[in-house]
Amino acid sequence: MEKCFVACMKHDFEPHFKEASRLYAFPLKPSQPRNGEFIILDSGAFALSLKKKEIDLPYMKRLHGYYRKYGASNNFPVLCIAPDKFLDPEKTMQNYRTWMHFFKLPVVPVIQFTKMKHLDIFHARKQAMYYREFGNNIIAVSNPGLKGSAALPLKILTEELRKIGYEWIHNLGAGWNYNDCRDWRKLGFDSIDSISYYTDAEHNVGWRPFSYETGIMNAEKMEIVKHNYKLANDGFRNN
Repeated sequence: MEKCFVACMKHDFEPHFKEASRLYAFPLKPSQPRNGEFIILDSGAFALSLKKKEIDLPYMKRLHGYYRKYGASNNFPVLCIAPDKFLDPEKTMQNYRTWMHFFKLPVVPVIQFTKMKHLDIFHARKQAMYYREFGNNIIAVSNPGLKGSAALPLKILTEELRKIGYEWIHNLGAGWNYNDCRDWRKLGFDSIDSISYYTDAEHNVGWRPFSYETGIMNAEKMEIVKHNYKLANDGFRNN
């Protein structure tokens, strides 16, 4: 698979991202990969956290049906993200155990940190070792609100993850401008995603090439969305 910035999708984006690797948050209906790209189906845990809610067993049952319907697993071309809890590694691991006990569908595990803008690499490695025992070779890391330039310890983590057998490392919630996407690639990630490319476009904010800067663009919203996505992908790939 080609390393990339994964496009987080909305209902009306589909026609514009047919050949891009894409992320769909439950319960958004995905289209299947067709041209060598991959897709990620996400549990929706972050959106729940914003509502002060978390994944429970009935939610897992619905999520399991969604993942099975679209052929997702812990391997390409359709990845499904484990039912995690943002900023709660222990609950995330408990959810993983519950999922594997009741549903037995392989999912991509998620490394979580305990606080915003705080990285505990030792604890992250312990989580990775635990998930490796289940045979996972793809893993996701949840970004606790950091820009790439402030997340340098993650380079140590990605190097450790390679040593213990992870072949693909995705960062959930990373990449806020061209240069930030470049910085995340330098930390050793194979792919990243964030909604920033389209949330900026919703405010007429366009990204600038080879820069941390953004600015107002006089264009249609979807044109700005596509412009920002292209720069996100270019920034990540051209590190």
